[in-house]
Amino acid sequence: LLGHLCGRAGHVVAVTPLFLGEDLNDAWNLRLGDLSHIIAVAVRKFPQASLLDLRAVFHPLLEGKGTTGSFLPRSAARILLDILIPRRGRGGERKTQGRRLRYTLDGVNLNAEGAEIVAEEISHKIEEWESATRSA
Repeated sequence: LLGHLCGRAGHVVAVTPLFLGEDLNDAWNLRLGDLSHIIAVAVRKFPQASLLDLRAVFHPLLEGKGTTGSFLPRSAARILLDILIPRRGRGGERKTQGRRLRYTLDGVNLNAEGAEIVAEEISHKIEEWESATRSA
């Protein structure tokens, strides 16, 4: 996939998967860590590609912070309800806190704080690439 994309774009940014639930030590997240490593190794083979390791950004934010984020929704319907039904005021934040999560609404979909962190990291990556392009 990287070879295909790099052949058609000036630069490709590969992004690691985040997490499922916010417990980074559960089996699913350990497996996602392995997949992130595989992605990082693959990206190094393509000079016109770079890595945005979001797991590395969130890991220190979640590790040892008392998050019991093992919450994961049990049905797709629950996920849809959480995403599609607008929350007035701080409803989404209360749901996150009630589930003892920090950066997601439901262990999968980012809340406002989690989305802000991702947006900042993407912005930094774009600025980094633009700077490198100008100096080249």
